Amino acid sequence: MRYFLHSCALLYFLAGAVGASPELIDRIVAVVDDEVILWSELNFRLRFQLEQKGYSPYLEEDNLVKLREEALDEMIDEQILLLKAQEDSIAI
Repeated sequence: MRYFLHSCALLYFLAGAVGASPELIDRIVAVVDDEVILWSELNFRLRFQLEQKGYSPYLEEDNLVKLREEALDEMIDEQILLLKAQEDSIAI
């Protein structure tokens, strides 16, 4: 464990030394029970829905935010249903 911490500190130091800046790769947007929904999953779902509905990829920010919230609500509902089905031992 101690070796791991030193290695991580060394890698962090070296990354800073070569001018690399930290970059956000992904983030958690929702947690349902112990299951997470990631920003990348939400954006994938949103792109898919936009293509299905024939929307332009260049929507106004207000419309995009609204559609993203709707997609997230749908993903949360789906996750709740899956967890409930697992709890009730229903084979999916």
